[in-house]
Amino acid sequence: MNHDDVDRWLHHAHRDLVDALDGVTDLDVGLADATLPARGKALVTDLDEVLDLDAGLDAILPDPHEETDDPGSLARYAHRFAGRPARERLVARAWLPLPRLAALRVLLKAADTYGAISSIHDTGLGLADARALCQSLAGELPIAQAATRDLDLITDLDRALDVSLGLALHVGSNRELAQDEVRYLRGVLERILNRRHALGTGRHRAPVDDDAEPVLDRIVDVELFPIRVNVDELVPHVKRDETGLARPIAVDLVMRLAQVLVIVLTHDVQFARHTVVAGSRDSAFTATVATVGHEALGEAIPLLERATTDVTGEDLSDADLSGVPLKGVLWSSGTRWPAHLVDDIRDRSVRLGADLWRVVDRGIRANHTNPVI
Repeated sequence: MNHDDVDRWLHHAHRDLVDALDGVTDLDVGLADATLPARGKALVTDLDEVLDLDAGLDAILPDPHEETDDPGSLARYAHRFAGRPARERLVARAWLPLPRLAALRVLLKAADTYGAISSIHDTGLGLADARALCQSLAGELPIAQAATRDLDLITDLDRALDVSLGLALHVGSNRELAQDEVRYLRGVLERILNRRHALGTGRHRAPVDDDAEPVLDRIVDVELFPIRVNVDELVPHVKRDETGLARPIAVDLVMRLAQVLVIVLTHDVQFARHTVVAGSRDSAFTATVATVGHEALGEAIPLLERATTDVTGEDLSDADLSGVPLKGVLWSSGTRWPAHLVDDIRDRSVRLGADLWRVVDRGIRANHTNPVI
C-alpha cells in the first residue's frame, strides 16, 4: 500500500466517522455547552450591576448571632391557639406547662424592670417610680419559683435594691430614716454573701450547663463585694447628713444592684426557658419557645395564659375535662360546664366580680369523670 492508498483510506475513514457521529450527537447542543461558561460569566457580571447579592443573602439566611430565627413564629402559634374552641384551649392545660410559663413571664418582666433601673440616668426613670416598680415586682417574684434557680437570691437582691432606692430618696430629707436604711442595706448584703459562701456553688439545683452556676456565683460575688464596701463608705456621709457626697453614692448603689440582678436573671431566664421546653408535649410550641427572643416571649406568654384561663361565656357542656387542672380558670354565669361538674366547680370557686368567678380549690382529683382542680 503506497502513500496515495493510505491517504484515500484515511479520507474515507474520516468521512465514515463524521457520518456516524452525526447520527448520535447534536453538534449545536455541544457548541452551546461549550459557550456556557463565557455566557454565564457575562450574566453574573450583568446581574452584579443591578442586584445587591449581599442584601439578598442577608434576607434569606439567618444571622448566626440572632437569638431567634423567626420572632413571629411564637406570636402566630399563640394567636392560632387563642382561636381554638374553648374546650380545646381548656384541655391544653393538661399538657401546656402553665406554671413554668408564668414563672418565665415574671422573670422576663423582672429582667426588663431591673434593666431600666440599672440605666436610670439614661431612661429618665425617677427614683420614686423605680421604687414603685421594684415593690410591685416583689409581689410577683414568688410565681417564678416554678422555673428559677435563684429565687432566694433574687428576692434578697430585690429587697436590697428597694432599700437602696429608699436611701437615695431619703438622703438629705430624712437623716434618721436614711441611717436605718443604710444599716439595713449593709445587713442584707452581708446575709447574701455569707449564705452563698456557706452553701458553696453546688446548691441543689440543675444548671443549664456545668459551668453556668460557678460562673454566676463568681460574677455575683465580684459585683457584691465592692457594693458592700461602698455601703460602708456611705455610712459616715449619711450620719453627718452630707447630702452632696451621700446621694451620688446611693444612686450609684441603686444602678449597680440592678445590674447584679440583670446578671442573675440573664442566666435564670435561659434556665426557665429550658424548663418550659422540657415540660411541653407540643413540638411546635417547643420549637418556637426554644429559639424566639425575649420580647416575643414576653408578648406571647400572656396571650397563651389568657387563652387557657378565660372561659367566660363559653359552652363546655360536652367537653371531656378528665385530668385537666382547672385551678385558676375564670368563668361566668354564661359558662356551661359538663353537668356532672357544675356543683363541684361552683363550690370550689371564689367570686371576683359581678359575674366573674375563679376556680381556687384543688379538691377534685383526676379520674374517669372529674378533672383536677
